[in-house]
Amino acid sequence: MALTRLNSFQSHEIIRDLSEYGEGGKSMNPELDRKLHSLKLSGMATALPARNQEAITSHLAYTEFLELLVEDETRQRRDRLLLAVSRNPHIPEIKTLENFDWSFNPKLPKPLIFDLATGHFVAEHAGVLLLGPPGTGLKAHCGGAIGGGDTGGHNRPLHLGL
Repeated sequence: MALTRLNSFQSHEIIRDLSEYGEGGKSMNPELDRKLHSLKLSGMATALPARNQEAITSHLAYTEFLELLVEDETRQRRDRLLLAVSRNPHIPEIKTLENFDWSFNPKLPKPLIFDLATGHFVAEHAGVLLLGPPGTGLKAHCGGAIGGGDTGGHNRPLHLGL
């Protein structure tokens, strides 16, 4: 994607001067802040003062400025999702397959479990049901890794003990 840089005058015309913002990054434009929060764009609202300053000093094009704000919002949402997954009471901690004791049961289908951890079944709108004897840790550990840890935390697993 080709991004164009604006000269200083154009940059200031498109992106408002930083004087609109108070110290500590707090918005002095409550209407804009209210609109961003009502649209559930708190990541943008938080990053706006710093990104505005960056856009002015670096003479960024409006699209570059907007792209940075969207990246900030996306990052904050991903971080919130990872935190929510890690706080799920049914999955006490985010698991990974690297620290699973595969020697405990060498008959486990290791390639299949690693394949599931890629998360491709989510894009296919398929589900995964893990069954096995109680107390082995296989279902909880692998389910946690497949549902949240190894797929980057983009999925919300439902873990039910029957």
